[in-house]
Amino acid sequence: MRGLGRMGRWIAAGAALLMASSLPASSAELVLVNLSGSPIFEFYISPCWGPHWGTNQVYGSGVQPSRSFSIADLPPGCYDLRVVFPLGAECVVTGAWLRRYTAWRVNWAMKEEALTNECVTTYNVILSGRRPWVP
Repeated sequence: MRGLGRMGRWIAAGAALLMASSLPASSAELVLVNLSGSPIFEFYISPCWGPHWGTNQVYGSGVQPSRSFSIADLPPGCYDLRVVFPLGAECVVTGAWLRRYTAWRVNWAMKEEALTNECVTTYNVILSGRRPWVP
């Protein structure tokens, strides 16, 4: 950066930082936040339009109300998400884009929709910073 002067160096450093922060993340993290008031016994994640749901991510433990569950080191991209409540009611989100840190807040309204077989939705998936979720 010889010959740029002090202001030029600041501009060059700012441009380099901006370019580095806009690079795609090498991995994504998804946090499932249970605000439904009921335990979630099954949680599945699959690449968009995948033929299978794969394994239950919370097998054996579930996600109790007011708790969260994290999955790290996912390749960034498009995913379909599915939760199963007591009595087999389920809710599916299609086309959720996971980048860096993403949270899916499953609330009581989604649980009620699942009980009437009307819970196919694309809401409550939010991008978040690297902060712990606290109820």
